[in-house]
Amino acid sequence: MRKNYPMGRKLTVLQPEHLAKTMKSGEMRSPYESKYIRIRENNKTEWNILDTVKGCNMGCPNCYARSSMDVLMRGIDFEVPVPQTLNKKLLVGDLDKIRRQDGPNWVRNGVQGDPAYDWDLVIEVAKLVHEQGFYNVIMTKMPVLPTAGQLLQLSAYKAVIHLGLVIGYNLSSDPDWQRKVQLMRMYQKWAGYDYAILRVGTFAFDTTTTEGAELAAEQKAWADMGFKFMEGPWRISKNHPYAKAGVLDWNQYKNKKAYGKKVKSKNFSPRPQVFKGTKNPDVLGCVTECHVCPNQCGTVGL
Repeated sequence: MRKNYPMGRKLTVLQPEHLAKTMKSGEMRSPYESKYIRIRENNKTEWNILDTVKGCNMGCPNCYARSSMDVLMRGIDFEVPVPQTLNKKLLVGDLDKIRRQDGPNWVRNGVQGDPAYDWDLVIEVAKLVHEQGFYNVIMTKMPVLPTAGQLLQLSAYKAVIHLGLVIGYNLSSDPDWQRKVQLMRMYQKWAGYDYAILRVGTFAFDTTTTEGAELAAEQKAWADMGFKFMEGPWRISKNHPYAKAGVLDWNQYKNKKAYGKKVKSKNFSPRPQVFKGTKNPDVLGCVTECHVCPNQCGTVGL
């Protein structure tokens, strides 16, 4: 199956991947519980992440969050999004702790799920975070579209929205991608250029093949859409559909150490395809561990 892309080419659509509702043992998976929203860290980030929603049902191929939660939280039904519960006193206390420890001046929403399943809760948390003197970075692929009014509210709280895009994933199969770009243009106008970021997961395509060259051109074209652009080289296994299709340049991939561990990961990471260093403020790269990142998800210089 193929679908026209915004630049006029026809590119392969990758089929969604979903976890079985039952595990190999025959046990049924269970959704996340709705617990209080708390600041935490993981093996890549600093102590500045939270989730207003846990879980996501988009079914992106090779989803790192889905697969890692399947290992770390055995039996979780990741594909049932569950809004979490806001306890303002607890969250303010967590933010105070970041301040006391001279931590980052921003918090990220969207690690174990996509916040877009409850935009009103996103707004409520963004308001609180803003009032406490922090920036709120919202990571989303917008499986549920926000209204213009909801984006206008978020712009008042200076939230930084990262719209996640991956060639062949949500873009190819998503009938709403044009509306998502339109919403991001509206948000850019209201909040400011630096607050609306296209976060694109990139591959090292083999440009000696016809399809690989088309995919590579399409991927780079998104850096010229008039948004601040953040590249995240996409970590994949050799079972990834693109690997099986023979459209990747494996000379550009390396098997790096797993986050927070001394052993090699089962996944491979490509060299950046668009990001060329820190001299261009319009093209950022998610290419380091978080504590040494020079752009801090686009919050540096705000």
